[in-house]
Amino acid sequence: MEYELLYHSMNIFCVVILLLIMMKAEAVIGEYAKKHFMIAMGAVIMYIVTDSLWMRVHNMRQDLDLIVIYAVYSLYFVSVTVVGYCMYSFLEYLQDNKKHALQILDKKTVLPIAIHIIMSVINVYTGFMFIIDENHEYIRGSFFMLEYLFVIGYLLMTSVRAFKTAIETDNVREKGYYQMIAFFPIIPLISNIIQAIVHIYPIISMGVTLTVLILFINQVIELISLDPMTRLTNKQEFARILERKIKEVSDKNCMYMLMIDIDKFKNINDTYGHIEGDRAIIRVADALRTACSDTYRRNTVVARFGGDEFMVMVELENSSEQMSEVETAELCNIIKNEIKKANENAGVGYDLRCTIGKTMIQKDDYISVEKIIASADEDLYRLKRYSA
Repeated sequence: MEYELLYHSMNIFCVVILLLIMMKAEAVIGEYAKKHFMIAMGAVIMYIVTDSLWMRVHNMRQDLDLIVIYAVYSLYFVSVTVVGYCMYSFLEYLQDNKKHALQILDKKTVLPIAIHIIMSVINVYTGFMFIIDENHEYIRGSFFMLEYLFVIGYLLMTSVRAFKTAIETDNVREKGYYQMIAFFPIIPLISNIIQAIVHIYPIISMGVTLTVLILFINQVIELISLDPMTRLTNKQEFARILERKIKEVSDKNCMYMLMIDIDKFKNINDTYGHIEGDRAIIRVADALRTACSDTYRRNTVVARFGGDEFMVMVELENSSEQMSEVETAELCNIIKNEIKKANENAGVGYDLRCTIGKTMIQKDDYISVEKIIASADEDLYRLKRYSA
């Protein structure tokens, strides 16, 4: 049949796209996440193969033994659940990537797959999921929708968790990250619902492939927008975010721009070498990340400006100008203390300190990113000259 040829062609196209993404995954996806990603991609490709096999058997069912038909149909439905679980595992890992602790097989979350396999085996006798009648016609069973509810349950669990985290976090970059994870399962969910109704096109295959492609593009964009050494936002991305946030300045919020410079960094490089200098920069970046994301729960963006300089944009909502000055000064002290603590924990033979210049971002139609950075930079070097 022509539609079967189209069906297989679409599945082959999806597999080619996924294989190309897998080939490039190493350069885009982190080392720890790669294992989970590859397993998820392997599960998707396995599903697509069983999907095409299902279509072939479905069209040849009059000439096949019942046991073959039951086996292929059961394998197809179980593979749908396996894809859901592997996607769930990968997305859960992305949410827990600081711990590097999520196991591929978790006893609690793998339970639906075990239940589905058992139900598929006994389905031959019970017909709970589907029945093949004496004319080899496929008839849905009373519990047919369970075959799709398993995978929908997996995707909803991780989506709801990511959405909850996105609401709770005040960090601009983290909020966007978790929103991306929260919306990631939407296309597969819709695809599963449509596939349960329509069988003449490989809807799930196309939906999952499109979702993976979107994730891959997001990861590429993430890579482009990050500083490779510190994994903080880079200068260019920070400027884009700041330009957007300038337009949001109002009487209900106050925004500050901090410019941070490591004190006597040249001495560290000259005395201990450039490799230790790089470690010092990474240590400061981690301290900034902690100070702005964990200790000081505010809407912040942390970036590396270049060399030994960093930038922080902090937004204080429902705060007067006087209070915002106090809170920003408090943040500066927290940053300095976090850097000091990180350096002490590293046990190196030098002090790691910083100077922080700041400027308030006023509502002004003529203000620009360049002017804001220049103002914070000017305050930084005023403090540098003062402490020299």
